[in-house]
Amino acid sequence: MGDLQEAQGYINRVRDPHPAGMYSGRIAYDRGDLSGAAAQFAQQVPSEHPSAPQVRRAALGEVLTVLGLPDRGLAPPVALILRQGGRVGEAERVLTRADAQIARILRQGRVPYTFIVSAAEVWAVQGRQDWALGALERAFARGWRHVGDAALPDMADEPTFAALRGHMRFKQLRAQIAAELARERGEAQAIGM
Repeated sequence: MGDLQEAQGYINRVRDPHPAGMYSGRIAYDRGDLSGAAAQFAQQVPSEHPSAPQVRRAALGEVLTVLGLPDRGLAPPVALILRQGGRVGEAERVLTRADAQIARILRQGRVPYTFIVSAAEVWAVQGRQDWALGALERAFARGWRHVGDAALPDMADEPTFAALRGHMRFKQLRAQIAAELARERGEAQAIGM
């Protein structure tokens, strides 16, 4: 209702920092303070909610999309940049930490397919092609189409998937995605869009 001070008072009473930060981020987003919203959503906070990291990640991805900035996922682009700069040991430490985080989150149960795609990026950069391809195939089976969560229109152009480009399973998945998008485009045109 526009009373930001009252809203902040309610947020200050929330004991768990995850929902409190999410509410603050949402208020910032609604007010047009997108950088403030991104800062709130990017914070890693302890929470009793097992899905808190995935929820925060999704909210951050939404803000980055609105801003026209690429959503960099977990750690693969950072590791690639470090490798290109000759800092291979540092890149491997980033990937090892990301891999440990992936394992911890996957043990919690079902995760959004966007998280599975981010895990696939880590595994592709690590050279674990079968793991990466399996993750992408699982994400596709759950509805992922490499739209809305990527800066590049073709996943073959994603630097994190460079090691997968020549693999037949990767080519088949790209063809499946292209066919799904063509079908959706045809349906949209049929209803006058």
